[in-house]
Amino acid sequence: MAKRIYHPKLSSVRAWVDAAQEVAVEEIMLEIVDDDEEVLRCLHSIGTASPWDLTCYEEESDFLAGKMVEMGLVEEDKAVVLSWIWRPQRTLTVCPWLSDFLSTQITQIKKVTIGMLDRDQYCFSHCLHLL
Repeated sequence: MAKRIYHPKLSSVRAWVDAAQEVAVEEIMLEIVDDDEEVLRCLHSIGTASPWDLTCYEEESDFLAGKMVEMGLVEEDKAVVLSWIWRPQRTLTVCPWLSDFLSTQITQIKKVTIGMLDRDQYCFSHCLHLL
């Protein structure tokens, strides 16, 4: 008699995919910041743990560069910080599913959790949270 094969529950499959995506987001972020774990920890400390979050600093690159200099992670050179902002923009065009991940104090959440906010509204409220 053959053993009956049970299919996984849908909730289990979702959990596997969510876990894999969170790992992928973290790995992609490391690539964006040149595998510098200290920089990634700094980004997490200011609530920026996803590529989408980093794009919010396009207009606030001085703020982000200042944080990195303050923590001794970069010299006064803003170019490297700008590359960390531009890389995720390109990444989001290649992997659009990444735009589903936002950060709220390091916690990754799905975009639908914050409702129908567009990128500019989210970026504005994200930056206000940092003040």
